[in-house]
Amino acid sequence: MLRQSLRDLVVLILTPVLCALMTGPLAHRVHRRLAKADWWFEVPLSQTSAAMRNWSGATPENDWLWRHRRLELRDRTDALRAWFSSEPTLSRSVTVCGDPVPKAPFVGITLHYGPGLWSLRMLKSLGVRASFLSIPMRREDYPGRPLLFLFESARNFVASRLGTASVTYASNAFDQLATLLTQGQSIVGMLDVPGVSPKYRRRADLLGREISLPTGLIALAAQRQVPILAFYVRERTPGGPLELVTRVLAHGASADPFDEVSRFLCGAITDDAAPWHAWSWPSPEKAFEARSPVPARSEVP
Repeated sequence: MLRQSLRDLVVLILTPVLCALMTGPLAHRVHRRLAKADWWFEVPLSQTSAAMRNWSGATPENDWLWRHRRLELRDRTDALRAWFSSEPTLSRSVTVCGDPVPKAPFVGITLHYGPGLWSLRMLKSLGVRASFLSIPMRREDYPGRPLLFLFESARNFVASRLGTASVTYASNAFDQLATLLTQGQSIVGMLDVPGVSPKYRRRADLLGREISLPTGLIALAAQRQVPILAFYVRERTPGGPLELVTRVLAHGASADPFDEVSRFLCGAITDDAAPWHAWSWPSPEKAFEARSPVPARSEVP
């Protein structure tokens, strides 16, 4: 346990803090070097490669795997950069690409994709008060890993500061979220969340497989008659400035907002799959019940 705690101290706390104090180009070089060593990550490179191969049928090249890992390291560092960034730093770091962010309370839906906490910092700069939806943080879920529990809890703390509102935990939260929207706060949650209740999930296509995705936030937007802001963060240059890519679905403008949201966000992964953090989860296929789509049967004339 001592050895694991020392590793967690270096990997999860000291390294992100030190890289956040570096210039962007220097932190980028450090991240590129660290991305090639298993010691800095929860799963070995071979497991990440197998996850992508099992999903797509193609073995990813090392450059793809190292970029995936580099973006995971950047995400840890940039959570701190986003928290402490000034307005001039923000304007140099992130630009909005897509639809204008709605002024009224909205439901925001995003992904575990790239250095995503910059999105909350950008929303804050636009005057948006957003409550971030998360699973509950429980110490018993991290046996023998107190610093990992601290790291995950700290990310939620940073999310609450960036969103200028509290973190809302997902258990039985629908009525609470509806109340927050009524009070003028926006809600931000993830689309790529492993399944809990099959009642509030639908299937979508991702890289040639059907996956199960939650529908609760979309139902919430429909109930409260507020727009949906689908968004993700991507690099404009490796290790450099970022884009907040946005798509707004106005209330009542779409017959099926789930299809539009899932198509937009799954399209980001289709265009560039390396930033998706799920490749380094224990089993992406099982997490999303991924399965190959059943070919449509041709009709007999």
